[in-house]
Amino acid sequence: MSKLKFNNNYIRNAKKPEKIQEIVESMIAEKVNSKPFDFLFRRNSESYTKTTHEVLGLPGIFKQMETPNVFTINGKSLQQDLVESVLPDGKIIMQESTLNVEQQAYIITPAKVEHLYFYKIFNIGKHEKPCIPVIVTNIDYKTDEILYKINGEFFTIRIIYFSKEKIDIILNTLSEKDYSKEEMSEADFINLVHCIIFATKEHAKEVIEKIVKIFVSCEKIQDKHQMDLFLALKIMIKYRYDDEKEIRRLLTMITQSVSEKQLEQVLGYEELIQKNKDSEIKLAEKDRIIAEIKEENKKLRNKIKKNK
Repeated sequence: MSKLKFNNNYIRNAKKPEKIQEIVESMIAEKVNSKPFDFLFRRNSESYTKTTHEVLGLPGIFKQMETPNVFTINGKSLQQDLVESVLPDGKIIMQESTLNVEQQAYIITPAKVEHLYFYKIFNIGKHEKPCIPVIVTNIDYKTDEILYKINGEFFTIRIIYFSKEKIDIILNTLSEKDYSKEEMSEADFINLVHCIIFATKEHAKEVIEKIVKIFVSCEKIQDKHQMDLFLALKIMIKYRYDDEKEIRRLLTMITQSVSEKQLEQVLGYEELIQKNKDSEIKLAEKDRIIAEIKEENKKLRNKIKKNK
């Protein structure tokens, strides 16, 4: 493993301890994200869909991302983690299909199976093509595909497993890279976020420490990637650690590593993302209502024509 180096941002920002301390204390005072795994997986999958497809090794050739919102007949709003359309790859996908990809931090329950089946049927009806459910998890099911039966119909769920060994390989590989000479790629950044998300409770702190070291030593990284990796670390540090001294130490390290330009955006970044997401859901619900009104008007016009 390469020796720990501090990037230039760390050195410059270290000269502004009062500002860094103020930001860190504000982050400590923020409410802990109660659903960090869903939030981070959805956030990064939606923002970097094609790269996520490639990094996870999802079946098919990525075509485009689809809206993950689901509205039930009783007006309830649900959201899938990730939905994308894929083209045939000649191996698993033989015709254009959709993938419903879900992050799963616990054993698949009967209720979850029913949800996945409902999503599958919903996506088939909405997109008029086959749908394949995929679970990404750190639970070892000893298989990459599980067969279920609901309503007399058999359907399969594909499994992508993040083992401790897989995470260790990713971190060891990326720790050897010199990000003072080469820019951190989008694939490397997504891999790091996945390691944060899928590290088990027992190994989470070890993984966070390793990624903090990579983050602190990284000089060449796109602003957007730096902000999103910072956000992932901040959220999981606050979620995984109970010792405020350790939380403060790690948050201080990553905050000192952010560029001065990005430093001003750090505090409101998570809130901004959540507001944007809420706005997207409201717009999707508005579009659904408009579509339902148009359909009702169409039925009414057809009924009037028949009665003439």
